[in-house]
Amino acid sequence: MPVEPAECSTCGECLDSNAPGEGFTPVQQWDVPPVTLRKVQFDLMRRRCSAGHLTQAPAPAGVSGPVCYGPNVRAKLAKRMRERVDQVLNFTLDFHVEWTNNPAEQAIRMAKLQAKISGSWRSMRGLTAFCRVRSYIATAKAHGVEVFTALRNAFLGDPWSIATPA
Repeated sequence: MPVEPAECSTCGECLDSNAPGEGFTPVQQWDVPPVTLRKVQFDLMRRRCSAGHLTQAPAPAGVSGPVCYGPNVRAKLAKRMRERVDQVLNFTLDFHVEWTNNPAEQAIRMAKLQAKISGSWRSMRGLTAFCRVRSYIATAKAHGVEVFTALRNAFLGDPWSIATPA
């Protein structure tokens, strides 16, 4: 894909794109195409026989419920879990580690709720400020610090922070 210079890099004069070229320097960018999730909906048809019995078609092989993951998604998930088995099963060795992602989901719940109520965020600055305050509160709570105390001290210029190991 040719990329033309618009102006001289030395004097700033506009360059004529119709003038003969003086060569080129190849540069390449390698990228992975975006992964797209493909949804296939199977409509399990129902038919009635002459005796009046209603029969529904069975789901295709591998379709185990109204919504499920296909074989490619399951294979990728299994591969990721196999590669990170020490992280995936960490909760079986360290009982302080949550075995669900509920704390992570709870951390973003307020931001999603706020956006749902108001329809959107008015600015990136407002969203950033909201997330900083919510993160500060969640971290303080996770370390057993009372929220009111942490906020009061922050407003008085003495914010709480995680103790650094010596």
